[in-house]
Amino acid sequence: MIVPVYNGAAYVGEAVGSILAQPAADSTEIIVVDDGSTDDTAGALSRFGARITLLRQDNRGVSAARNAGLAAATGDLIGFLDADDLWTEQALSSLLPLLLADPQADVARGRTRIIRLDAPDGSAQEMLQPVLVGSALYRRQVFDRVGLFDETLRLGEDVDFNARLLEAGCREIRTDAVVLVYRRHAGATVLSAEQISRGQFDAIRKRLARPRPD
Repeated sequence: MIVPVYNGAAYVGEAVGSILAQPAADSTEIIVVDDGSTDDTAGALSRFGARITLLRQDNRGVSAARNAGLAAATGDLIGFLDADDLWTEQALSSLLPLLLADPQADVARGRTRIIRLDAPDGSAQEMLQPVLVGSALYRRQVFDRVGLFDETLRLGEDVDFNARLLEAGCREIRTDAVVLVYRRHAGATVLSAEQISRGQFDAIRKRLARPRPD
């Protein structure tokens, strides 16, 4: 599991804890990449000790942090979890059997529960969210086929990555189980609809600029 974090002291402990709560946590490699945090992210992670590998780098964005985690990871299956999100208790037990049972599948994906932490009624909605990388488990070979996350994109990198998955013909299998809790809050990296739209536009523009196969 790769957890990119930037100034996530308030949330990252819960994110890592949700990974350690998985039934196979003892055999799960957890790599946390601190992307130049200036808050007490390191202090929030200190309680995990040797259960995690903590990498630090200058602030270069979430794509660079994920790529650094990939470079350090040793496993054949890769998962991602942003520092302010959570994996549900059944995440790994729902996704892992899908890949083990189907050697031809490249990606296993589950459903996402979206929660607004600033909503007074605590409202939530559940959906299949094909863009969020935290809702899936990937075979390592996927990144050999489609490449790494685009470090020139500060937003929209997930849109770009999933577009390249489709272009490469990667096979995805799905479960109806909710595997990811996506927590929206005022301090999140994606702050406005305008920023989201701009990031998505940049990702689409890159897709259109790529040469089409004959």
